[in-house]
Amino acid sequence: MHNQAMGDARLRKILVPLDGTKRSEGILPYVERLALAHKAHLELLHVVDPVAFAGDKPARNDSERVDEARKYLRQLGRDSSELSVATACGLGPVVEVIRERAARDHCDLIAFAPRGHGGLKRWLYGSVAEKVVRDAPCPVLLVRGEAYATYHHILMPVAQDDDPERLVHGLQAFLRPETRLTILHCSDGKQVPEPLRARVSKLVEGRPNSYFLPPQSPAPQGILDWALDSDCDLIAMSTHGRGGLHHLWKGSIMEQVGRHAPCPVLVVRPASA
Repeated sequence: MHNQAMGDARLRKILVPLDGTKRSEGILPYVERLALAHKAHLELLHVVDPVAFAGDKPARNDSERVDEARKYLRQLGRDSSELSVATACGLGPVVEVIRERAARDHCDLIAFAPRGHGGLKRWLYGSVAEKVVRDAPCPVLLVRGEAYATYHHILMPVAQDDDPERLVHGLQAFLRPETRLTILHCSDGKQVPEPLRARVSKLVEGRPNSYFLPPQSPAPQGILDWALDSDCDLIAMSTHGRGGLHHLWKGSIMEQVGRHAPCPVLVVRPASA
């Protein structure tokens, strides 16, 4: 898996999956600003999933659907001498194609506008985004509401079994010296374990505007309340991407925050997951 070198906060390649709906296309002005700010390359991806169109009438073959997808992507072409944009059409299971494309092209970020529904024959986009997040080869940004190339107040929830080094590293591209970073320990009322506090404190040592606080209520509601009450404009959190009961607990928190957050959510997977 490709990663930025530690300390290099610049995004180089951003993958933007689109499902053909206006909702999914709503992310384009934002990712263009983000790409310009980082001098990054944008890749617009549309996936044709044969299973999703199995009941289509009149019947069309996969090559016809791929041709339609390519035409759709050409219509979205951005005319900017400052912006590097490529389009790609994939054929196969949507989640698998997105993950493989991100890994193959060494993308630094996958950006979604979730909840873009296009009827029964289209992807249920929120579900696709959540599934990609669980095993993505790079950070995933779920964008809803107002989004910025840089952020003023970032909320970073951490739990005892999180990988804070990986999370802070994935967050670097969105941090500026003036950005307020609130680190929220999601412990359901328990004291912050000293090893975790020491690790996180070391990561932000010497950085202004960093605060380590307990939530007023358990996750995920505590995270959502803090984001809303404190005017956060980005939530950065991790997911474990593992199976079993642990994943169901951890995954459900990430997914609930992703669905209900009042601002964009950046999800970073631990290296060991």
